[in-house]
Amino acid sequence: MEKLRCFDNVELAFVDSAGKGPFDGLGDPMLFETTPRLPGLRYLFDSVFQTASSAGRQLLLHGGGGEMGVSGTPAARFLEHLTRLRWLTLSRELRRTSVNRGISGVRLLGGEIREYFGRPLDRSVFLLNPAFQNGAPKRTRRYPPLWPDSGAAQLRTTANVSDRCAIRACLPPEYVMGYSCPLNDKDLIEYCLAIPSVFKSREGYGRYLVRKAFEAILPAELSWRRHQMQGSPDYALRYKRQLSGVREFVRGIGKSDPVREVVDVGGLVDAIQTRQGDPLHPEKSYTIRKVPTNIFLINFLRQFPGFRA
Repeated sequence: MEKLRCFDNVELAFVDSAGKGPFDGLGDPMLFETTPRLPGLRYLFDSVFQTASSAGRQLLLHGGGGEMGVSGTPAARFLEHLTRLRWLTLSRELRRTSVNRGISGVRLLGGEIREYFGRPLDRSVFLLNPAFQNGAPKRTRRYPPLWPDSGAAQLRTTANVSDRCAIRACLPPEYVMGYSCPLNDKDLIEYCLAIPSVFKSREGYGRYLVRKAFEAILPAELSWRRHQMQGSPDYALRYKRQLSGVREFVRGIGKSDPVREVVDVGGLVDAIQTRQGDPLHPEKSYTIRKVPTNIFLINFLRQFPGFRA
């Protein structure tokens, strides 16, 4: 942040979201009346909006289409290095990514191979009742790198747009201000989808191509992040602090509760009981994302008379 002080008209504010966590407002269905697709980091977004609003700011710029969006895909950059015979690059990126994420390089590469050539892992964050899920459209199959475009990238783009809408929907009306995604540009997205993934990573971190354009504007430490992953670094710790309240919430769902027609409550209980691993590497556990999402889904369903206990 100190690097930003060299710019004129820049006011810095550190947003720590003290005392907040992913399960804030657990028993308040009104927070979820618009959509069930709320991010676990909504407490952080809420604090950012509050800070900007109290400072009199009228427009918030979001990086959608960049680091957290479509220009960072496809994620299978290791598999592409392998198929392109880029052995040194593959070894370097696996080693550095392993250190950053706390996952062995063998597992990182093996996960991509399984995802594209074997039976894909279920990456849905929603835990749905099998009977309900059988009536839903089937998951679009993913294809290996360099395969002719299957349209999966466009589907991921749509999902990212939905996520951005969800971020805004979770905020109290008094904090909603002008909201813009300048990187969500059609030509830019199409370019980023088409370019090989070898250009989308550096030093073990997933990168987005737009950062290259900032090199003449921002210091290198800001233009190319080299020290941490995006988001809240203590997310896993906040998650664990609120987990007892989540267990109590789920225990209150009776066997005849209508939300069970949609949500796999048994699977949710298993996810809550799953050990989350190293708090400094929350990426190691996929369930740490599943639990908040399905708690939010239950709250979303509660607003409809047919899903009230």
